[in-house]
Amino acid sequence: MGPTWHALLAPLPDGFTPQREPVGSPKILASPEGESIAGWKQVRLDLSAGDLGLRIVVALLDAGGRLLSASDAVLFWRPSPDPPGPRWLRQESLGGRFEAGGSFRGVRWLTEGSEPRDGDTATLPSTPCPATADEGSLLRHLAEDLVRRSE
Repeated sequence: MGPTWHALLAPLPDGFTPQREPVGSPKILASPEGESIAGWKQVRLDLSAGDLGLRIVVALLDAGGRLLSASDAVLFWRPSPDPPGPRWLRQESLGGRFEAGGSFRGVRWLTEGSEPRDGDTATLPSTPCPATADEGSLLRHLAEDLVRRSE
């Protein structure tokens, strides 16, 4: 059993400060193409659960600080059922955009299988399904907490 925060849409743990960075590189932001994202910020928190996996939560803000999109991704590792084979992994993720009217347009993904070995081009099966309104609401609250912690 891992930390309570090592689950999709779980509350963030105390004691961690998210990183807040511009969306574009200085070179992009100085170009005419970069004008459209000037002032936009990405807020990100990377959490390690050691041998159990990791979690990454990201929020995207426009120049006015409005939440545009967010994602939550959790990776779980288990030892191979056939040692010394590759680890078994499961990734759950939810991400999408928040519309101006308050609705959420997103997708939830589940990916599961044996971890590819170095040089292996095999891909793991991934299953998408549309995010529910409840999942969008939970992701919004999670992203708002993430942004608050970064200020």
